[in-house]
This record gives sequence, structure tokens and C-alpha cells, in this order.
Amino acid sequence: VFAPFSLDTHIDHMTVRRACEEAFSDPIWWIDIPYRSVDDAFGADTDRYICAIYSGHEAEKRALVERYRSQVNALFPGGRVPETPDCFVIPPAHPLLHDDAQRADVTVVLPAYNESANIGNALRSLADQQEVGFRITKILVISDGSTDGTADIARGVGDHRIAVREHTERRGKAMRLNEAHAETDMDIIVTMDADTILAHDRALAELITPFRYEPSIGLIGGHGEPVPARTFTEEAVNVGHYAREPLRGNNVFSADGKLMAYRSELARRVHFPEGTIGVDHYLYFACRKEGMDYRYAPRAKAFFRSPATLRDAVRQNIRFSAVPARMEKYFGQDATEREYHVPLTRRLAAKYGQAVRHPLATAYAFLIYTYCNMRGRLKERALTSMWDIAVTTKQALPHYE
Repeated sequence: VFAPFSLDTHIDHMTVRRACEEAFSDPIWWIDIPYRSVDDAFGADTDRYICAIYSGHEAEKRALVERYRSQVNALFPGGRVPETPDCFVIPPAHPLLHDDAQRADVTVVLPAYNESANIGNALRSLADQQEVGFRITKILVISDGSTDGTADIARGVGDHRIAVREHTERRGKAMRLNEAHAETDMDIIVTMDADTILAHDRALAELITPFRYEPSIGLIGGHGEPVPARTFTEEAVNVGHYAREPLRGNNVFSADGKLMAYRSELARRVHFPEGTIGVDHYLYFACRKEGMDYRYAPRAKAFFRSPATLRDAVRQNIRFSAVPARMEKYFGQDATEREYHVPLTRRLAAKYGQAVRHPLATAYAFLIYTYCNMRGRLKERALTSMWDIAVTTKQALPHYE
């Protein structure tokens, strides 16, 4: 039984929801555009699992909704309707999520270079996950030439699923993922950065569930969320992050290596070139090239820390800025221009809110990104997968809710 997840100002929704609650034990709730766009709290107060179903026709749906003038102006100032997916809330005990024949076997891979400060927290957040509709059969930590005891800390977490592979030579994240791809026989691979933690115990369920209902999906990107800043530079980088957030969707801007999942079929077809930067964007373009769909799972959230010093912010963002040019070499100009293109008006609109709320931090972030964009284009050829580490991002993360 499917029933609408009501908003408190819509009596028709509320009436149907109440009737379904009284008549059925486990209805599945849904909410769709345009109401989905304005209800950020959808599902936040329930222990049910949210599965975002992306039809691939969000733009057409938005155009239809925009013709509904009597409500559009009231719901959306300025009349602009975002492209958001239909969402479904499924009870944890529902048979849809507990069919053993459909439960996916998952390998989680964490390439790690000198991550002793946070690797334990990252692994514990993985161990705490509720495995609904999937099984974590292996958590593979690949220590990529670490010299700070990363491997020993990982071994000490005490979960039987954790396997630690320790290398004395550093080769970079891309090469270590090639290594993992060559030997996995799981249905799904999840990659997670060792300097992050999963935000809640349903993060992987949110990330993996769409695979069950959309066979065309090859890759799903999670949502990286910065923790509160401790320095002005860190605040500026966080502001830059939030200014880009409205651009996220089923597109390259949400392909974030902090948390991703992909089918083994995609892993078998992907081999990262030596020296790859932007592993997450490479996976995105490879997925699209192979004819598979990409989806963004906004509630599959992982926390991370932004650079706290100007030196680290510049180091990190020069590399980020060089990624589009590197992707053009791998996948061609037409594909990269199509995927990275955003109209200027939309970019400015995305930044406007942060500029109003945080004018000084926004101005500082603008200077950082402008400099890094110029330097990134100049240094792209010299960048390799053994990039300079932003040291202040490699610190222990407490568990934020």
C-alpha cells in the first residue's frame, strides 16, 4: 500500500495518511515534487528507510509543475522549482527489504595514507551500520605506504569483517582501487574516505537501496557534509561547499569520493590510469560512458573536515580545480563540457544565499577559489595521484547528529 506523506497544510494528504495508518500496518509513504522540494524534514523523524526513486524525468516534471501557477509562487519564491526526486519511506521490517534472494553482498574499500587520527572512527561508523537489504561481507583497508600506524589501528578495531592490507610504497588512491577491483566478487563496492565518518546508522542503507529498484544504475554518490569550522579559513571553505550544494543532483557535481557505491559490473570495466586525480569524477564519467545511470543519494551522509589553514585550502583546491581538465583528456571535450556546464545565472543564484549570510567568508572563499582555478589549470599536467596532503583535514571526527 502506497500512501502520501502529508504536509500539515494539505488536508487531503493528511486525511488519506490518517486513513492508511489506521487501516494498514506497513504502508509505504511517498512524497513527490513539488512538495518534496520544500519539506527538508521529510523522513527525519522516523526510523523508516528512505529510498529515493529518480525517474530520470525530473526536468519534465519541473516544467509541468511550473505551469501550476496558483501554487508555485506560494511554494517557491521567484517561481523556480528545483529538480528533486520522488521519495519513498519503507518500513525496516517490510518484506521488500528482507528478501534474502535480493540482499546484496557489499565490500567496503578504504584506501588510507597516514589516517591514524580518524581510521578507527571511520571503521566504527561502518561497523554500526544497520544492514537492511544488504550484507557487509568485507571491509578492506588498504594502507598506501602509511608511516603513522594506520594499519595497526585498523586491525585493533576488532570487527571480523575488517581485512588490512599494508603496503610500504605509496601509489595513490586510484592504484589501490584498481587492486581492489581486480579481486572483488561482491555485488556492490562501497568506497569511503578514511578521514570521514558515516553520519548515522542508515547511511549505507540509504546509499545502496536504489540499486534494488533501478537495474540501470551503475554508480551512486553519497552526500559529504562538513563539520563546524574552527578557523576562518575552514569557515570560508565550508561556505564554498554550501554555495555549490544547489548544483548537486544526478550529475557530476554530486560525485563525491567521500562516499560512493557502484556495481561490480562497473568495477570490472574501470581501470584507473596511472596518476589519476579526481577518482570520483573518473568513476562518474566511466559510468556514463558505459551506458549506466548515476544517482545521487542525499541522505547517505558522511561527515568530513575542511582545510583549516590557507596552505591546506590552496593545496586541496588546486587539485580539485584541475580535475575537469584531466577528465577532458580521458573522456573528451564534448563529454566534459556537457557535464560541467552550468549557466552563469544558476551559479550566481547558488552563491547568493551564502553571500548574504556570510559576506566576509564568501569573499575570502572567492579569492581562494579564483587563485586555485588559475593554478589548477597551470599545474594539471604535473599533478599525480600522490598529491600533497591537506594535513588539517586528517583529524579525528566526533560523531555529529
